[in-house]
Amino acid sequence: MNGSTEIKEKIEELAAEMKKAGLWRKEKPAWVTEYGGEQHCVAEPDFFEWLQFVYLPNRLMNKAGINENHIIIQAKKFASEKNMNPAIVSLLIELDAL
Repeated sequence: MNGSTEIKEKIEELAAEMKKAGLWRKEKPAWVTEYGGEQHCVAEPDFFEWLQFVYLPNRLMNKAGINENHIIIQAKKFASEKNMNPAIVSLLIELDAL
């Protein structure tokens, strides 16, 4: 199995776990597509929205530099503790390892 296949499978597992935990959004929040103005500032950043709509799509496309910052460090810093269940933490660590 090659690295990109493993990454895709790990992202699918993470998406399934986020859905199970009620963290997966069906629609993009406005800040994803309508940026640049003060009216679109997010008062309280949502780590899981960022993870779903920014990080994971870029990780799937294997953008240069995406591996430089481990996602688990970002999760520990920005995600709400109540949403960081052991399965999600484990999947983020495994994704970093790939």
